Amino acid sequence: MKPKKITILGSSHVYALMGGVDSTVQNMYTHKLLQDFSGMHNVVCDDDPPTLRDDVAEWIKNSLDADYLLLSISGSDWLAFCASNREPKIDIALPDHPELAQIPNARLIPLAEMRQAMTHRIRHVLRGITALRQSVAPHIPIWYICSPPPVEDNELVRGTVTFAAEIARHGVTDPILRLKMYLLHSMIVSDTCTANGLPFILPPNETTSGQGYLALDCVGTDCFHANGQYGRYVIRDIER
Repeated sequence: MKPKKITILGSSHVYALMGGVDSTVQNMYTHKLLQDFSGMHNVVCDDDPPTLRDDVAEWIKNSLDADYLLLSISGSDWLAFCASNREPKIDIALPDHPELAQIPNARLIPLAEMRQAMTHRIRHVLRGITALRQSVAPHIPIWYICSPPPVEDNELVRGTVTFAAEIARHGVTDPILRLKMYLLHSMIVSDTCTANGLPFILPPNETTSGQGYLALDCVGTDCFHANGQYGRYVIRDIER
């Protein structure tokens, strides 16, 4: 069978995915970083309905040469809600995950309220999915690659420069809140993918612990990113 040309469009999570491309793969992979465009992580204009920024639209029209387009355009925005243990301490309950315990002495935020806040924060991602599907030729399938799960290790979060000052003041949050916020983020992105006809590719089973956190052999150098081992598992599943 002739190898397929597969392009991965995204930001820093792309590096782990491309790290999984080795001599065993059957298809041809290239990548395009969102940082190459004027809007950085935001591929859309502010108008409604969402339209792509001119340089993104030009890249699709003149440079995208792919049989499949894989998207990894969401980062770890959910961490903004759950990196530090600032007051008031919060928690959410996910009906689809009753196994996730409630955090003691935390204020339970209604899920609808938290979903609205998360949706607003990642609106550029959701609008980007819609605009990309409308702009990329219909004969090119688009698959969305879910972001890596959160790390369980609080020390890795504590050592991440982005949150160091805030965590020094407030402490680091319970890992279970990171897992809940990640799952909510993934549900919101998945719903937008479904509405636009995009398969939403979940992390392979080998990349998660029994509790749902990022497996130790897949953890990158900070609390945001996975590593090449994670990428190898993801690419393996795509190759299937």
